[in-house]
Amino acid sequence: MVYIFSIISAVLFSLAAFIQHRQAQRTPHSTNLRLSLISKLVKRPYWILGVFLDLLAFLAQFVALKLGPLLIVQPILAFGLTSTLLLEAIFGAHKASKRVLALSCVSALLLALFLATTTFGSSQRVVSIYVGTSLSAFCVVAFLALRFFGDRLNPTQRGIAMGAAVGTLHGIATFTTKVLTTTVASYGFIGALSKWPIYSLVIIGAIDVILTQSAFQKSSLSVVMPLINVLEPVIAMALGATILAETIRSRLGGFGLLAILGTIALLSVFVSRSASVLVIQADQNQLNS
Repeated sequence: MVYIFSIISAVLFSLAAFIQHRQAQRTPHSTNLRLSLISKLVKRPYWILGVFLDLLAFLAQFVALKLGPLLIVQPILAFGLTSTLLLEAIFGAHKASKRVLALSCVSALLLALFLATTTFGSSQRVVSIYVGTSLSAFCVVAFLALRFFGDRLNPTQRGIAMGAAVGTLHGIATFTTKVLTTTVASYGFIGALSKWPIYSLVIIGAIDVILTQSAFQKSSLSVVMPLINVLEPVIAMALGATILAETIRSRLGGFGLLAILGTIALLSVFVSRSASVLVIQADQNQLNS
């Protein structure tokens, strides 16, 4: 069941990101990294649809993380994020190349092989409130740094910085969600209200929403999604391995995981390049006309 809920979450997150990016691109850039951006977006029905899909994806992710470790869920979610780029390639201004489609198939096959041949281990460690406080503080500092110093960067640098920040925050949010599932299992939903994970997740989630929509507003998916694809699973799984003591019991599993992430990274780069070329061509056509 963990695989099923992970796949459902991945598909819903992909659709949500695709819809929200298109809506954020149509808002005034003066609202970037401000609450006024959200106030503009809530007036758009399709953006609300994207948020609804995000909530459904989070619920599916919550169930998946309750049933299995980050080392199972994250590779599936990472492939799902890559499918956002494929949606842009298929329904956007350009078609997916044969190389992109081939890498997508390879990623899916590697993922299936990895999940079928690997066993995982984890422990029920109690995560200190200091860990949650530190992660929340890091997210706040990252947001403030982009808010007050991001204008000093050129558009490309700003897009890269925001994509990296979003990927990192996604990874931290996923890790915190995993801790929350353990807390709910131990204390129940009512008891979890007296523990730190739910409040840390609210803080990180609020920052993540503003930062993600701002990244969608300022940059194309071809810029931000490759960074999110790579950083989110790496951050989440690194935190899971170091803090929650999650492990891969098979050496082949470790190599398989690296192969999956490497293929996903290559897939992101190829889609990004093809998208960037078409954006440049479109700009040139506008200038010529």
